[in-house]
Amino acid sequence: MFDKYFVHSLWKYKLLNNTIKDYFLALVSLLLLFLLLELIHKIIIGRLEKFAAKTKNKLDDFIVLLFKKLGPPAYMWISFWTAINMLNLPKASNRIVGLIMIVWGVGIIINVVEKIINYLIGRHLGKDSQAKSFIYIVSLLTKIMLWVFGGFIIISNTGIDFSSALTGLGISGIIVAFAMQNVLSDLFSSFTIYLDKPFKVGDYVTVGTDSGFVKKIGVKTTRIEGPTGQVIIISNKDLTNARIQNFDKLSERQTKFQLHLTLDTTPDNLLKAINITKEVVENQPNVKLDRSHIIAVTDHSMLLETAYIIKGSDYKLFLDCQQDILLEVRRRFDKAGLKLAIPTQKILS
Repeated sequence: MFDKYFVHSLWKYKLLNNTIKDYFLALVSLLLLFLLLELIHKIIIGRLEKFAAKTKNKLDDFIVLLFKKLGPPAYMWISFWTAINMLNLPKASNRIVGLIMIVWGVGIIINVVEKIINYLIGRHLGKDSQAKSFIYIVSLLTKIMLWVFGGFIIISNTGIDFSSALTGLGISGIIVAFAMQNVLSDLFSSFTIYLDKPFKVGDYVTVGTDSGFVKKIGVKTTRIEGPTGQVIIISNKDLTNARIQNFDKLSERQTKFQLHLTLDTTPDNLLKAINITKEVVENQPNVKLDRSHIIAVTDHSMLLETAYIIKGSDYKLFLDCQQDILLEVRRRFDKAGLKLAIPTQKILS
């Protein structure tokens, strides 16, 4: 009898406007709802995994992974929110719990948005080391901006008037942005380089008077290794404003060379020189002859110009082909008795 009375009294005991029975029912509802959502989650995920395994598209794999990682926290939030609404809490307690739920919900939403943004950026950039560092930076900035935005939502739900604080933050933000404008400019320029991809690590590029292989694309600067091994450091802001020649984007290279034959070279020997240069270029592998003509008569020579196209974008292949052609032309000219002109200068006394 005493036990029944004690249990009945405990069951009816009130704490913060709710009986122990109310708390028990809310807890049971929380657990049952969470288990139900988890069961539905596993059934849906199981079917989605089977579907994703049959497709080559990576988007469905990402959706499955997103639901796997973020589903349980969201289900717990829904269950907890449902259980809280079953209780009649005091105004102060209700406000505290509501604030906790808002912070929790905002955190879940930010996590989802961050993972979606990281996936989209990673899909566009690939998985190289430079892309990973860029994704990390974007992820960090995105998280900061989302939490700042989420912070405003949280504060607005507390009933606090933060208009003056917001004005102060705006003024402070302008001052900080003005002081860091060069850094921010380079940062956004690095975003442009990563997204637009005018070049990548390993490409041979020419920027103004500087040429070399791209070694590293950083947040603030890009490093280029010159022909003699020197490292050229260029700010990303300057790169986005400069005219860049990317030779690795070429499917073929077109080039030309000029030879100065002596003025006393006969027309027959000029034709012989043209035919020699044509034969040398045409016999070179990976090279296509474009033209070979006498294009001018200078004050000391007959100017022969030959243009040709090298298939491929490899700079070393280009140099090797050019060297082989020039050496063979010189050998054939010497054998045929063709003389190259030397610039002369008359000094009047």
